[in-house]
Amino acid sequence: MDETSDSKKDQLKLALNYPFITSHSLDKIRLIPELLPDINFEEVDTSITIFNHTLSAPILIAPLTGGTPEAESINMTLARVAHVTGIGMSVGSQKAMLENPNLLYTYQVRKVAPGILLFSNIGAVDTKDYSNEEIESLITNIQADGIMLHLNPMQEVFQKNGKTNFAGVIDRIRELISSISYPVIVRSIGCGMDAVTAKRLVQTGVHGIDIAGNDGINWIIIEGERSNGEKLAIAESFNEWGLSLRESLLRVKEISSRTLLIATGGITTGLQGAKALVLGAQLFSIGRIALHTLITEGEKSLIKLIEKIKLELKITMFGVGASTVKELHKVSYIIDE
Repeated sequence: MDETSDSKKDQLKLALNYPFITSHSLDKIRLIPELLPDINFEEVDTSITIFNHTLSAPILIAPLTGGTPEAESINMTLARVAHVTGIGMSVGSQKAMLENPNLLYTYQVRKVAPGILLFSNIGAVDTKDYSNEEIESLITNIQADGIMLHLNPMQEVFQKNGKTNFAGVIDRIRELISSISYPVIVRSIGCGMDAVTAKRLVQTGVHGIDIAGNDGINWIIIEGERSNGEKLAIAESFNEWGLSLRESLLRVKEISSRTLLIATGGITTGLQGAKALVLGAQLFSIGRIALHTLITEGEKSLIKLIEKIKLELKITMFGVGASTVKELHKVSYIIDE
């Protein structure tokens, strides 16, 4: 197995065993209840249309895995679940696929989920090593609807043979947006995002921004553990690195109003997802909770989890008087400090 594929296998194992947080930054957001909602609960509509795909709810399965034989069954099952529940998903990083085309099959989920909203995925810094045509092939070879480029400088610093030369990455993102014929989403990896970065990305013409706050998996710690302890002590100094999802959303909501905003990072309930939507996101992602449920309890349990999250979202919408997802953006809230 080559180095990248081996790395993905290790990351998957460590991510699965990463502890769940006991509290989430969105828990400090309290929504103002509407006691006279003037709507029928049965008519509350959680659906949303993104890139010509209508989702049953504004939920994505976050990028999780790919590039190892073990990842094939996980990706296929995640895609089936997304198809059954009517949500979207992204595959994990396809860098391994570029290095070894024989691993393409671990990402090709269309055969089990022909109609889902599907994103391709690769590190933004990795795109500097490949042509526009090669990057676009990541999308076309799995029949995706767009591509996610992830920003992970701190993860790369702690990763064995990580790519730490981020000079020119913003220019490469701009070039790809103007060169390929698919939507480009730029996402953070567990460090949140500030207004300055969001503004720079919006100015490139990016089609969407995915904020992964530090409420979820800390990939710095994951890479520290993968180093066999050599870098773990240093990594632990950065255990709280970055901005939370709540802090990030409050900073970027106005700047990103002209582009798709996705909220990621430790979300496990429909109430938390609703709060992310109130703070300006159009979609929210579930990652670790989906992976953990699938591996430990199976496909049917994951379907039940997603349906539970969808119902929690619908109940929250009813409770604040929002009959559509768009109306959540007008809901008032209080921040507990």
